[in-house]
Amino acid sequence: MSFTVWILQFLLAFAFVAAGVTKLVTPTAKLRRRMAWTETFSPWSIKLIGALELLGGLGLFLPPIVAFVPAVLTLLSAFGLAVMMIGAIVVHLRGKEAREGLPALVLLIFLILLIFGLFAVDRF
Repeated sequence: MSFTVWILQFLLAFAFVAAGVTKLVTPTAKLRRRMAWTETFSPWSIKLIGALELLGGLGLFLPPIVAFVPAVLTLLSAFGLAVMMIGAIVVHLRGKEAREGLPALVLLIFLILLIFGLFAVDRF
């Protein structure tokens, strides 16, 4: 079980770090052409979302790698990212773009599985 949790943890970390870096380094005008939801958010809000995704992804990645980072950070990061994905799903549904919300739903399901897996491994 712990190997599955570990793999899921690193895949989610990669996905969120990549998404966060993309939102941070890509100009807002270019993001607006690729992501319809960005039209309703200010450039500052988009960068904040990217920073939170990056930090959440690092929170999933660092505790198993770096000994002095507390392991509870993984759980807190997973909870925070799950809340963000719920928000993303709501934004997509309000914008009548349900298909674009599917990746957020899949990530939410994987985050929930990770949270349950972390409790099952009994690391906390």
